[in-house]
Amino acid sequence: MRVGEIKLSISEARAAFLDDKKFDALLQAMKARQQLEILDKNIWAEEDIKTRVTLALREAIYGNLQERNRLENHNSSVRSVAFSPDGKTIASASSDQTVKLWNLDFDDLTARSCNWLRDYLTHNPNARPEDRQMCGIPPRQP
Repeated sequence: MRVGEIKLSISEARAAFLDDKKFDALLQAMKARQQLEILDKNIWAEEDIKTRVTLALREAIYGNLQERNRLENHNSSVRSVAFSPDGKTIASASSDQTVKLWNLDFDDLTARSCNWLRDYLTHNPNARPEDRQMCGIPPRQP
């Protein structure tokens, strides 16, 4: 597994998202996540790659929602948002003079993606075996 393959999956996820093919974007982002796990076990992966995979997953998952920019648990409007350098945490600052930290855990994003896709991947005869495997769904029996 090479970094270039991960970057290609990220680019394909972004292109699919911009082309309003949100399901394809989600599958490509999840593929990048799986590739990153393989790479991370073999060699140290650059933080930039980890961040880009996280952002691709987040866009694919949360980009499918109608409501956006909602950060709950503040008592007033959110005035500023920043990502941590590793892409795993968001900090939001509010007019109520509080700062909240939001975890963007890879495992949580992957679990949400798989839960969202589980029915489709299980019952769609055209779903690719590698997409099923990514979510722990056994291959279809002929």
